[in-house]
Amino acid sequence: MFTLIEGVLLRPLPVRQQDRLLVAWKALPSGGLAHFPFRVHEIDAIRRESQLLEDVAALGYNGSGPSVAVEGGAASYISTASVTGDFFRVIGIDAILGRTLNRADDVTGAENVVVISNGLWQRRYGRSPDAIGRRLIIDQQPFTIVGVAPPDFAIPRGVEAWMTTAASASTVTNPAFREGARNDVDLIARLRPGATIEQARSELHALMRSLEATASHGRASMPF
Repeated sequence: MFTLIEGVLLRPLPVRQQDRLLVAWKALPSGGLAHFPFRVHEIDAIRRESQLLEDVAALGYNGSGPSVAVEGGAASYISTASVTGDFFRVIGIDAILGRTLNRADDVTGAENVVVISNGLWQRRYGRSPDAIGRRLIIDQQPFTIVGVAPPDFAIPRGVEAWMTTAASASTVTNPAFREGARNDVDLIARLRPGATIEQARSELHALMRSLEATASHGRASMPF
């Protein structure tokens, strides 16, 4: 198993110290898989164990995609993405209206909330502050708008609304796919000052080898 790391410096973004941000996913060349997800429990372990990553979050492995949003009886498509609760803090942005998502939002049973893009706020709500607190149905589940992102911020590309991975899982009706919606993610992290991407790549290799060894030992120890 290999980990592929790419900087997110594809274009200027309204975030704090963009040069220290990176995204990462797995690659399994032997299986012909160039983009393979982390699991949320692996992201949590990397956050605990990493010495080179200042902070770690995750975003949905599939990026952004269309969801049906119903409000006032009218349905339309919006492009949504799932992220872990620490996503906006790791990226280093604040909402320009309301608040961003946080870790308390990203637990099973929490109220489903969503942060909308600046473009969606302008197009759908005419930049009205009354957008905060509005309720809409996304993929047949109720959501409350809690914040508006800054202009020109779009990670992943094309996103118009961010929800937590827990909330995203609640919108999946097929139980076979719900687990993936909750747990299949790409890593997004912020390098500590002085650390390089190559150093982080090596550390991630070591951490993932350790996690795999622990998981394999646990499976071998299970009674049959």
